[in-house]
Amino acid sequence: MTNTLQHAAQKLEHWHTLAQSYFALGAPLHPSAEDIAAVARFVAQVNAAGGGHGVQMLMWGATPALAEMQWPAGSTMLAVDRSNGMLNLVWPGDIPQQRQALCADWLDLRVAEHAYDVVIGDGSFNCLAYPNQYQQLAAVTHRALQPGGALISRFFVKPAQPETLDAVFCALMSGEIHSFHAFKWRLVMAMLGDQAINIAVRDVWEMWDQAQINLDKLMRVTGWPATTINTINNYQHSEARYSFPGLPEIRQCLAEWFEVSQVYTPTYELGERCPTVMFRPKQSPMIPIEK
Repeated sequence: MTNTLQHAAQKLEHWHTLAQSYFALGAPLHPSAEDIAAVARFVAQVNAAGGGHGVQMLMWGATPALAEMQWPAGSTMLAVDRSNGMLNLVWPGDIPQQRQALCADWLDLRVAEHAYDVVIGDGSFNCLAYPNQYQQLAAVTHRALQPGGALISRFFVKPAQPETLDAVFCALMSGEIHSFHAFKWRLVMAMLGDQAINIAVRDVWEMWDQAQINLDKLMRVTGWPATTINTINNYQHSEARYSFPGLPEIRQCLAEWFEVSQVYTPTYELGERCPTVMFRPKQSPMIPIEK
């Protein structure tokens, strides 16, 4: 096996491991009812503009909360994920004539031109390398969308003013952070500082390990069960990388293909870093899909 293929296989192993503990995760890693409602409103706008007969949707990933939403009557969904683990353990199942899942790489997907009214995702772009893979996926998405369609996705974005690591760990041990999953995102973004955007997942686990947190004390302070805290161990041997650009950087990165139409910022903990954005496709992208 070549180094490239081995690395790709190791990255897929991360998603298989994540799939095994997916339902032990919580907001903001999973979409909340607020996030789902925002997506529903945006999709309803596209549906109404198209005559109200339902929408053809393409989803980047296998997010069950999105798959099981109440979509406009007559809608269909194709979900694409390159991890069989996610599709076997997380995807809620195909429904004939309504929704189905496909195991494939988003960046290599050759969909019919203008075949979909809506493309949706939840943190999908954050699984890619910024900026090149963001632009590749934007090109694939633009090609798939009807001119009057929309890309609707939640993003995890780093703040304009980064926190320090000391501040994050202090907030953790003082009980100021109410969700361990919110802590993980705060830790990741503090590690990035004001320069980097892409980060290796295993580096996050190493930072956690080096902090030598007293787990018994943490559980007493927060009330979090060990099973929740131990979800960070999924990162230990992972070859995956995440990316956390700010919203202005995302706008600029996708500007050849899309313009921002609406942004919804949820009210839950860390919601300001988890906006759901509706983009409208521009008429003529200047950069072709990479082969």
